[in-house]
Amino acid sequence: MLAVTLFFGVPLMVIFAEPPRPPQERIEVRLELPEGKDTDAVDEAARQVEALIASDVPQVDEVRTSVREGEASVSIIFRKL
Repeated sequence: MLAVTLFFGVPLMVIFAEPPRPPQERIEVRLELPEGKDTDAVDEAARQVEALIASDVPQVDEVRTSVREGEASVSIIFRKL
Protein backbone atom coordinates (compact mmCIF):
# COMPACT_ATOMS: atom_id res chain seq x y z
CA MET A 1 0.00 0.00 0.00
CA LEU A 2 1.28 3.45 -0.86
CA ALA A 3 -0.09 6.78 0.32
CA VAL A 4 1.01 10.22 -0.85
CA THR A 5 -0.01 13.32 1.07
CA LEU A 6 0.96 16.96 0.96
CA PHE A 7 2.60 18.52 3.98
CA PHE A 8 2.81 22.31 3.61
CA GLY A 9 2.80 21.86 -0.18
CA VAL A 10 5.65 19.31 -0.13
CA PRO A 11 4.79 15.77 -1.25
CA LEU A 12 5.25 13.28 1.58
CA MET A 13 5.27 9.58 0.79
CA VAL A 14 4.18 7.03 3.39
CA ILE A 15 4.70 3.35 2.67
CA PHE A 16 3.09 0.57 4.69
CA ALA A 17 4.49 -2.92 4.19
CA GLU A 18 1.34 -4.34 5.76
CA PRO A 19 -1.70 -2.76 7.37
CA PRO A 20 -1.20 -1.70 10.99
CA ARG A 21 -2.55 -4.22 13.47
CA PRO A 22 -4.02 -3.55 16.88
CA PRO A 23 -1.84 -4.72 19.76
CA GLN A 24 -2.44 -8.29 20.81
CA GLU A 25 -4.15 -8.70 24.16
CA ARG A 26 -3.11 -12.33 24.63
CA ILE A 27 -0.60 -14.90 23.43
CA GLU A 28 -0.94 -18.65 23.89
CA VAL A 29 2.19 -20.79 24.31
CA ARG A 30 1.94 -24.57 24.11
CA LEU A 31 4.62 -26.79 25.61
CA GLU A 32 5.01 -30.41 24.58
CA LEU A 33 7.54 -32.59 26.38
CA PRO A 34 8.88 -35.92 25.13
CA GLU A 35 6.63 -38.90 25.60
CA GLY A 36 6.82 -40.44 29.04
CA LYS A 37 7.39 -37.20 30.99
CA ASP A 38 5.15 -37.03 34.02
CA THR A 39 3.05 -34.09 35.16
CA ASP A 40 5.76 -32.90 37.58
CA ALA A 41 8.26 -32.48 34.71
CA VAL A 42 5.67 -30.62 32.62
CA ASP A 43 4.83 -28.40 35.60
CA GLU A 44 8.52 -27.56 36.10
CA ALA A 45 8.91 -26.61 32.41
CA ALA A 46 5.79 -24.42 32.59
CA ARG A 47 7.10 -22.70 35.73
CA GLN A 48 10.35 -21.89 33.91
CA VAL A 49 8.37 -20.29 31.07
CA GLU A 50 6.29 -18.31 33.59
CA ALA A 51 9.45 -17.07 35.35
CA LEU A 52 11.03 -16.02 32.06
CA ILE A 53 7.91 -14.09 31.06
CA ALA A 54 7.59 -12.43 34.48
CA SER A 55 11.21 -11.27 34.46
CA ASP A 56 11.48 -10.10 30.83
CA VAL A 57 8.05 -8.78 29.80
CA PRO A 58 6.85 -5.87 31.97
CA GLN A 59 3.60 -5.38 29.98
CA VAL A 60 2.16 -8.68 31.22
CA ASP A 61 -0.95 -8.34 33.35
CA GLU A 62 -1.62 -12.02 34.02
CA VAL A 63 -0.25 -15.48 33.22
CA ARG A 64 -2.52 -18.53 33.28
CA THR A 65 -1.09 -22.02 33.01
CA SER A 66 -2.75 -25.38 32.47
CA VAL A 67 -0.68 -28.54 32.97
CA ARG A 68 -1.55 -32.02 31.72
CA GLU A 69 0.50 -35.16 31.27
CA GLY A 70 3.06 -34.47 28.56
CA GLU A 71 1.92 -30.93 27.76
CA ALA A 72 1.05 -27.51 29.13
CA SER A 73 -0.44 -24.29 27.82
CA VAL A 74 0.52 -20.84 29.05
CA SER A 75 -1.78 -17.87 28.38
CA ILE A 76 -0.06 -14.49 28.57
CA ILE A 77 -2.48 -11.61 28.99
CA PHE A 78 -1.15 -8.09 28.41
CA ARG A 79 -2.17 -4.83 30.06
CA LYS A 80 -4.48 -2.70 27.98
CA LEU A 81 -2.75 0.38 26.64
